[in-house]
Amino acid sequence: MVQNRGHARPPQSDGDKKRDNAVFLLPLFGCVFSLPPMMNLFNHKVLVFGIPLAFLYLLGVWTIMVVIAFFISRKSRKTQAPSPEAEPQNRDLTADQNRPR
Repeated sequence: MVQNRGHARPPQSDGDKKRDNAVFLLPLFGCVFSLPPMMNLFNHKVLVFGIPLAFLYLLGVWTIMVVIAFFISRKSRKTQAPSPEAEPQNRDLTADQNRPR
């Protein structure tokens, strides 16, 4: 029997699971809101400041998706712990050198 040692993912918290679900669902919602039935709801000969309503709808969906993706990525950067490689290795040595003997 082969065991996968050393590559196991640590248990995820509820926040990590929610973020993973949001990352998975965001493109799906973008696709659903870009489908022709949704686009046809705004496909009228109405101009807003000279711009077709359907174009503004598509631009609005895209903008909302970008903003949501920004907040998801910002939240994930805050929750990630720094890796051990990111910390300088000499930090403990310099503290020992400054300590009186």
